[in-house]
Amino acid sequence: MINLKNLVGKCVICLSSAKKVGKSLDIIFDGNVRFAEYILLVNEHGTRYIPLSAVKGANDAVIVDGELFAEQDVNLEGLKNDMLNEEVYLQNGTLLGHVTDVEMTNDGKVQRVVLEGETFTPAQILRIGDVIIKKAARKSIPRPKEDYPVYALKDEDTNDLSEQNAVSVPEFIQFVPQSAISLNAKEPQLSESALAVLLQGENASFKEDEHTPARIISDYQFLLGRTLNADLFTYSGELIAPKGGEVTKSVVERARSAGKLVELTLGSSKTM
Repeated sequence: MINLKNLVGKCVICLSSAKKVGKSLDIIFDGNVRFAEYILLVNEHGTRYIPLSAVKGANDAVIVDGELFAEQDVNLEGLKNDMLNEEVYLQNGTLLGHVTDVEMTNDGKVQRVVLEGETFTPAQILRIGDVIIKKAARKSIPRPKEDYPVYALKDEDTNDLSEQNAVSVPEFIQFVPQSAISLNAKEPQLSESALAVLLQGENASFKEDEHTPARIISDYQFLLGRTLNADLFTYSGELIAPKGGEVTKSVVERARSAGKLVELTLGSSKTM
């Protein structure tokens, strides 16, 4: 790791000749401060630019691989210098501080820009000019102060929970499979068998495998007083009414709640 503060203002020594070749005046970065490009070298002959790749070490002095790599003329357009003490602002105009260091890999890739109290990466820089403008920090979702356990419900627990949170459905609405056919917007949606029984009575022919209608009429007076030909159960196996029992309003209501109105209609007969 190389630090900017160990490169600036230091004596530059040529490794091959062990001679002092000048003093490092500044470090030149690319325009996005993602890479350090050159060391600005000054001596009695003027200024030179040494590629950072020539640096072999930097601490009390900067050791370079040779003065041979020094370039006299470099196009500085789009490059950034004077990073030390550069002002850093947020987008709202808040001064975060001044650059005290830049941490780089040995090949010059910038890892972090260091301020008095914090660091940030080049990816967090929004704009670079006379100052550095840092991107606003993303708002993070605060974590709860305490961790709460999460329990997996067993099937029976889930069923109990469903019954507790059951939504009350209007009397004339029943939900069923999509096999039910639709008459029109003003009439109830009934399966073929249920429609036949309701309209034509017990002499109607019907399919054995039909289900509860999606909607059923609220007037079920014609069911009252009929006798059940077989035990009537819910889909979960609970008894709604026994065989031979009379169809009362409470039986109809329980059958409606269980989605068994059609079965109640088909499985009951008029008492003679």
